[in-house]
Amino acid sequence: MRVTLRDIAKRVGLSHATVSFVLNGRMDVSIPVATRERVLLASKEMGYRPNRAAQALVRGRTDMVALWLPFVESAHYARAQLEFAMLAANDGFELVTRLFDFNRATDGHAWEVDDWPVDGILMLDCHQPSTAEFAAPTGVPLVSLGALYDPSYDHVGVDVAIGVREAMAHLGEGGCRRIAHLTCDADSPSEPKLAAYLAECQSRSLEPVLIPTRTYSRSSARSTVSEYVAASGAPDAILAQTDELAIAARRSLADHGLDVPADVLIIGCDGTEEGEYAFPSVTSIVPPESEMFRRSWEVLRARVAAGRRKPTEDPTPEQVHAEVLSARLMIRESSVRPG
Repeated sequence: MRVTLRDIAKRVGLSHATVSFVLNGRMDVSIPVATRERVLLASKEMGYRPNRAAQALVRGRTDMVALWLPFVESAHYARAQLEFAMLAANDGFELVTRLFDFNRATDGHAWEVDDWPVDGILMLDCHQPSTAEFAAPTGVPLVSLGALYDPSYDHVGVDVAIGVREAMAHLGEGGCRRIAHLTCDADSPSEPKLAAYLAECQSRSLEPVLIPTRTYSRSSARSTVSEYVAASGAPDAILAQTDELAIAARRSLADHGLDVPADVLIIGCDGTEEGEYAFPSVTSIVPPESEMFRRSWEVLRARVAAGRRKPTEDPTPEQVHAEVLSARLMIRESSVRPG
């Protein structure tokens, strides 16, 4: 049978209210230190487990924050979950992860944030035109982060255009003219990496070459690159949307007897550990992940401490925390020709 506050109150000979104040961390109520210690010891000995839903009603907080992700098939997003879970735990919060529903967003159906009782939201690479419909009505603090961020809200974004520019210059120095972009967002020209690639092609008088993979999976990327090479021949270089897609492209090129980097140069994105240990190691456009995660958490934690806004108190542009970091190119083996 679950131990209740009344059970503890009976054990220590105190009122239910006093025990509740102690176990809910109410320091605004004058209770002697010795009494607090007696309640805490009894709760431990009796195996008391707090009812978090009841605590949330009393305190007006759940000590839970949500991390919205576009998908999870990525080392980048796996790392985000791990780092945010650790940052949250260090401050007494728990992290829940939820996949951002692109279909409902594009159909104009707003997410009901209140169906997940969280104190704040971290939204990584999930910006949609209807973002305001998700957070503003409830006043839940929201921090948008990543390459695909919403500047209308507190944000710690990443400018990938700098990294793409460096990547294209590096490939140009390697004698590449036919540079293909392996992407899962070929139909979304506003996607930051694709937009930067197209801009660089225009500025360098290069013909854009898109290799549109159907999903972010490696199997899809491998078959897509294989079909492209069989139909059109190998490009001079492939700029892949992620390191995982870059590794899949390298495997596909090997299927056709092509060597990386002797025949084709490859650059990925996200700077994953897997890319570092691949053979050859993958040159990558690397965002300052740990700094981005840490700064985003600091901003959200401060907003949560300040309390929810009223629905009519949307932040003005002057009140929005605006911070944009830069992704930079890390050159490894896959983009440097031998000799």
